[in-house]
Amino acid sequence: MSIACALAAFALTTIGGEGRVFPATNDWLIRDAVLHDVVRLPWPFVYHFDGKDWLLRAPLAMYLAPAAIGKLIGLKAAIFALWAQNTAAIFAVLRILCASMSVARSLTVLAAFCIFSGWDVIGALITHHGLAPPVDIEWWDFLFQYSSTMTLAFWVPNHALAGWFVAALILLWDKGQIRIGALAMGAALSAFWSPFALIGAAPFLAKAGIEALARRRIAWGDVGMPLLLGLALAPLALFLVSDSGAVPHGFQPMSRIFILFYALFISLELLPFLAANWIPKVGNGGFSRSTYFVAVASLMLMPFYSLGPGNDFVMRASIPALAVVAVTTGHSAYAALKEQKVWKVALVGLALTLGGLTGLVEIWRIVTGPNLGTSQCDLVQAWDQDPRASKSMAHYLADADHVGPLLRRADAHLHPTGPTIARCSDQRL
Repeated sequence: MSIACALAAFALTTIGGEGRVFPATNDWLIRDAVLHDVVRLPWPFVYHFDGKDWLLRAPLAMYLAPAAIGKLIGLKAAIFALWAQNTAAIFAVLRILCASMSVARSLTVLAAFCIFSGWDVIGALITHHGLAPPVDIEWWDFLFQYSSTMTLAFWVPNHALAGWFVAALILLWDKGQIRIGALAMGAALSAFWSPFALIGAAPFLAKAGIEALARRRIAWGDVGMPLLLGLALAPLALFLVSDSGAVPHGFQPMSRIFILFYALFISLELLPFLAANWIPKVGNGGFSRSTYFVAVASLMLMPFYSLGPGNDFVMRASIPALAVVAVTTGHSAYAALKEQKVWKVALVGLALTLGGLTGLVEIWRIVTGPNLGTSQCDLVQAWDQDPRASKSMAHYLADADHVGPLLRRADAHLHPTGPTIARCSDQRL
């Protein structure tokens, strides 16, 4: 089982462009620039452009260890260190999420998790956006997206790993293998990688807290240790929310178009798996029934709120809940195969097969695209060249004038960003 998880982790990072064996997705233009700056620029530093100083305000945990290696050996070493780090981290979460007493069950869950996605191909065909590259079929409704496992691994490994890590902790809680304090602290630490993971974990933490109280499974350490960690992480929280009011956010307007697309979205992204995970079978393996219900409720409610220029709240805060549904679907698939009832196998198989087409289209988009290598620009220059980037950089940079004095360093090195060069990408690695 460990070998299968290792191969799956290696495939998810490598096909996604890490190491540049395959072409990288567009988001790596920005991500490479962040790694480039954290390696090449002296710490701490601020950008200077448009007559202002700007602080890099983003969850940087994914970059720190590779950047430390890069400062010692060079940027190329940092790129390979990031690849190795992310592969090892995905292996660890897959090993926890897919573990069971039966190797066959574990392999079925692993396969279901890796190909998991909603029926985006149907949505794209309904809205006439087509399936051929470079069309992103997961944006068929242009309002919100529940990303497939492959999309998350290929495009946003920092968010994916944080969300999957939280899901793994929730699974260990459901199995009685960790205490509530460890669950709370692990979820809090995930904010280093992605604050959306902690947001997505909130309903599950509330449920686990109620269960801990009801079962009298709370000791003083379960309260004291998370409080101490919370105090230690307070500067990080202040850092991540600095000047965050500039990030677009708010509830979705209840227009007819929204209601129509919401109904279609839920019908194609969630209902097939509700049918596959028919209630009597939920809880036979993996997550508890109550955790599954919390995941479904979260996924039903998330589209009503928007945060970020690309509605990152729906795409990224949904990762823990999607992982719960994916793992549960894997257990349902194994149960259906074991019972050898044709209608059950057909139901689960249809849900996973149509969903799995999203990952195949994503792979097709990658392998048919040009391999541009790694970004040689700083973050601001790379942002100007990314055709997908929004005009606002508010979710990466904070105006230094709006940052509290505790987070502003008088000794910060100034990095005056220059004009955008002709091409940031370099085919050499």
